[in-house]
Amino acid sequence: MKKSLTALLAAALVWFLHHSQRRIDATPEKAAMIAANPFHKLPPAQYMTEYVGSMLMGGMRAVAIDYLWIQFGRAEKARQFREVEAILDILIRLQPEFPEVWNHLAWSRAYNIAALMESPEERWKWVEQGLRCSDEGIARNPGEEKLWFQKGYLRWHRLPQEPFLLERYQQTTGRLASQDAAIAFERAIEIAQSQGRDNTRPPCDAMLQESYQRWAFDELRRGDLARAKEVLQQGRTTYERLMRGRPITPLNEKQNRAFGDLAAAFDLELEQATRPSDQTLVRLLGTYTAIEKEYHAVKPVERRIVELILPRVVPAALALAREGRPGDASTLIEDSLVDPFADLSVRLDGSVNPFWESLVNFAQRLRAVLGLEAEDKKAAAAQKLDDLLEEFRYILPAHINDALRDRARELRGR
Repeated sequence: MKKSLTALLAAALVWFLHHSQRRIDATPEKAAMIAANPFHKLPPAQYMTEYVGSMLMGGMRAVAIDYLWIQFGRAEKARQFREVEAILDILIRLQPEFPEVWNHLAWSRAYNIAALMESPEERWKWVEQGLRCSDEGIARNPGEEKLWFQKGYLRWHRLPQEPFLLERYQQTTGRLASQDAAIAFERAIEIAQSQGRDNTRPPCDAMLQESYQRWAFDELRRGDLARAKEVLQQGRTTYERLMRGRPITPLNEKQNRAFGDLAAAFDLELEQATRPSDQTLVRLLGTYTAIEKEYHAVKPVERRIVELILPRVVPAALALAREGRPGDASTLIEDSLVDPFADLSVRLDGSVNPFWESLVNFAQRLRAVLGLEAEDKKAAAAQKLDDLLEEFRYILPAHINDALRDRARELRGR
């Protein structure tokens, strides 16, 4: 009875403080304070610290924490992410052993606040702060599955959203994001299993598989084919070790078989690297196309096909356009990009792959640009190239973006 009465009194106090604060905010004095505050809405960070501090000094730690979580929910719902940042920063000092605080703050920095930034460097600054927050949470709570899952997820999902972020991560840390994601997901599953569960909540076994596959392709791009094959084998054995005797989905089982097919593709990559030929390239593309059709969840294969095709076709088409042969350039794009991408856009089960559907759209619009060039509408063609760059810059290889940008400048006579 005594505990129930205490809980009721605490809840009443939180309600009273919340509504009293709203009345204070309506005063002219507080309005002036809010206007000068970068977080705009109450409670300003500089005053919130003192406000909560006074509650702590009064022995009301639990009430102060409840109050902060109420304010966090309100600020997040209102999408006032700067205020969210301030509240979470205080909560971390009060609850450093509570994993949700670290995860919320890492997410807010890496996603919400970073998205408000216009320049890539500013976005990277906030994403990096989110990553560091995640790492600090793990350092304080190394046995928390949720924190390891978040660490892997940020490197598996947030960084690949912008190639620039992946590059900055590698430059800053000297490591591959894919490798760190794989290691984090592996640790999260191990912790979950040590606590009597088969998998993490939510399950991350498919993310683990894809992270190892991305890691292998990253080693391939570094030119270390032997290491790439080692990573594929490591990914397969790691998954089988973690999930042995535990229920797995047909998709996961299928995804695990893809490791073997990717190893065969890497043998062709080695052959093409040592003895390049058009025949080997055709076989390699055929192998990747078959993998993409069969295992449409193997996302790194999409990127690799793009890397193999676009650099051979787009510069050649632009060169034909410069020679005054836009018709030939248009035919080249139709045969080498539109038709193959359209084939890839339809999966074996008849469903549509949105990635390849978007690449079909890109190729068709590039053909339309060449049509404008044929009509000597250079300004319109340059504008259409700008539009393509804006929409597709994150899925095109960097040198293709550069080639399209250079062509737009040429059309403008610069």
